Amino acid sequence: MCSYASCHATLSYSLKKDAVSLTLFLAFLTTCRPYTILGKSLLGIARSSLFLSVYCASAWAWTCLLFRTFQSANTPLVILGTFPTGLALFIEKKSRRIEISLYCLARAIESFFTCMTDAGLCPPILQIKRADVVVFSIATSIIMHCYAQEREVFRSKYLNVLDWVFGVPPPLDNEGKSCYQPDEAKKCQ
Repeated sequence: MCSYASCHATLSYSLKKDAVSLTLFLAFLTTCRPYTILGKSLLGIARSSLFLSVYCASAWAWTCLLFRTFQSANTPLVILGTFPTGLALFIEKKSRRIEISLYCLARAIESFFTCMTDAGLCPPILQIKRADVVVFSIATSIIMHCYAQEREVFRSKYLNVLDWVFGVPPPLDNEGKSCYQPDEAKKCQ
């Protein structure tokens, strides 16, 4: 039987070992190519800082410009004023654009549910305080389903991270079902 203390000790050792190996790997990289890594890091920091600065300044500038032009402040003008700020996303690297967009989508869903609830347009059953948690749970379940049943849909780098976090799932048999037998704890033959 596994006790809490033994599980805690094993987990602590594993995390310390991983932290040490990651630190050693990063130290090795910086000794091999310090200028390359430093240059890429500074470029990434500058690019992200520029994106955030342009995004925030643009949101206020466009909104204020439209409010002053039309002498009014209403929701359609806010939507029109914040739409061009999304163009600041082109400052970021292509690989980060999707990540930032998904983060903004989660905040947009949360804002949408908050506005609908405040306006009284949501039925009582849909009045969720943390809609982003529900969306996150649904998205996680979809990812876990794909990870367990359809591994080929992931890029190799994402699959490596998921394998590292969750462990490699058991192989599937010819019918597409998991062939892991917990009683015998052996693989398919």
